[in-house]
Amino acid sequence: MGNSVIKLVKSSPLFYELTEKEIEEIISDCSVHQYGKEIKILESGANNSNLTIILEGEVYLTRRDGKK
Repeated sequence: MGNSVIKLVKSSPLFYELTEKEIEEIISDCSVHQYGKEIKILESGANNSNLTIILEGEVYLTRRDGKK
């Protein structure tokens, strides 16, 4: 992953105190995905042990009854 990903991660309040080396260690086991509009990326109740971090863009949460 490139320097731009490190900068994006470092700009997050969750990671801003980490050194660049620590961030590199974290993201070395990560993958970057790009999603288009209206794409479901997570589902409530799904068995998922991954940490998902949105680096750019907007995410809308929708309840199972369809309400945002």
